[in-house]
Amino acid sequence: MDILIKSSIAVLVIACSPALALWFDEPDLTAALALPIRALKTPGMMRLAREINYRPLFRLTLWQKGLSFTTVLTIAFIEPSYWAIIIGNLVSAAILAIGSYRVDHHRPQWTLSRFRQQWGFSRWLLLRGIVGFTRSQIDNLMVSKFFGTTQLGGYNLVREVSLLPALSAIIPMSEPLLAAIAEGKNSADVLAHRVGLSLSLMISVLTPLTVFMCLYPELIIQVLLGSQWSDYASLLRPFSLFFLTFCLFALISDSIIAQGRVKMLFWFDVVSTLAIVAILFQWGTASLDDMAWVRGWLAVVTTLALLLFLNNQTRFGIFRLAYLCLPAAIASTAAAWLVYQLPSVSSPVLELLVRGFIFVVLAAGLAAGFARLLL
Repeated sequence: MDILIKSSIAVLVIACSPALALWFDEPDLTAALALPIRALKTPGMMRLAREINYRPLFRLTLWQKGLSFTTVLTIAFIEPSYWAIIIGNLVSAAILAIGSYRVDHHRPQWTLSRFRQQWGFSRWLLLRGIVGFTRSQIDNLMVSKFFGTTQLGGYNLVREVSLLPALSAIIPMSEPLLAAIAEGKNSADVLAHRVGLSLSLMISVLTPLTVFMCLYPELIIQVLLGSQWSDYASLLRPFSLFFLTFCLFALISDSIIAQGRVKMLFWFDVVSTLAIVAILFQWGTASLDDMAWVRGWLAVVTTLALLLFLNNQTRFGIFRLAYLCLPAAIASTAAAWLVYQLPSVSSPVLELLVRGFIFVVLAAGLAAGFARLLL
């Protein structure tokens, strides 16, 4: 099913590529075939995750990211072009597919014997994926039409910078939490405890990162992208809200999926996507800053709504969650104020490293101290 679905999506993307190129006014847009290649991995990878056996998965991820990163750098050094990223993405997919058979002994066979049973659940995941992708990219589509592809480049680049910690570290590290939640779904008390604990851990990690991102947007953009992108640095503040809710929304929605409530989640995504589109059209098209701030706060509202639904389903205690997250919030605020008093350093890279290191140490130490006092 994974091969059939992802191959169909790849064909659909290729078929739609001329229309997408016309929409973005970029005739060079192309489609990569990473989706069906990734689908060739052994399903034993899923069993390892359910058993919370992440050591082989971690090793494979290191090889996957390391070799694809080396590929991108090598090609870009020899012939700088966007093909370096496309080929790197294909290499990453191939390493995942081939390497999965080295880390797990399961050898799948082609069968559709339980297609109907599996499709009853998976179709809602597929539909939700389509709606969720539309919601996540709708602001990019609107920016391209209202402000042009040049503005879209700056907007999307800063947006991707804000999501780097989420995609590369936070969400992959949250997978064991999801496995623990799924394992405890048969006991209401265990499920409530694990959901509350997972959410409090996630928010406690995300809060200092979000605060630091809000505090030093110009410095972060200058170091990561260069001074030529400084005109778009102000967008990093609203996108820090998007980063916070992006990670949290993923954990909340996957917790709901673990309970089998995929159909409900799909309709929530449909309603929230329609609301986001309408509000962005009404209040987000005056400037890039308006678009980013409206999108950021809409992400906060939809995440809170889904959090309330999860609380209604599991009874983990929304007020207890807020109390558990209080030490991280206080510590992050105090650490931000202390680091802000430090004198500037001549080198932007050195300043970011020094301020970031001191901020992390202070936030962690203060959070531990406040946790002992409050908890």
